[in-house]
Amino acid sequence: MQSSDPRTRAGNVDRIEERHVGRRGVVSFAGELDGANVSMLDAALSRALDRGLAEVWLDLCETTFMDSAGVHLLLRAHKTLARLNRRFVVICPEGAVMRVLVLTDVARVLELYDDRSAAHRAA
Repeated sequence: MQSSDPRTRAGNVDRIEERHVGRRGVVSFAGELDGANVSMLDAALSRALDRGLAEVWLDLCETTFMDSAGVHLLLRAHKTLARLNRRFVVICPEGAVMRVLVLTDVARVLELYDDRSAAHRAA
């Protein structure tokens, strides 16, 4: 299953793709993750959670910016999935978004990988 929800804001295209493979849901976000569109990503993560999947992976490889709204969403998702004994993985390479996660100390809380291959090896 795959769906996308493109939204254009001030010349930027924010896009979400959802995939469901076996026991894993992968949600990919491209664009700027901020208060104006965090609800789009929240809804996609909720759909993955509602499917009862054992793992939810969030791919931020094409995310160019993230503010505190995005950070709070990641922490809520982590807390919710941990409470349900489900795995939450964040794919985030070095760059602006990773710097936000490190500066806010969220990188120490989340299960983070540079790319999907690294996450697969750790699974």
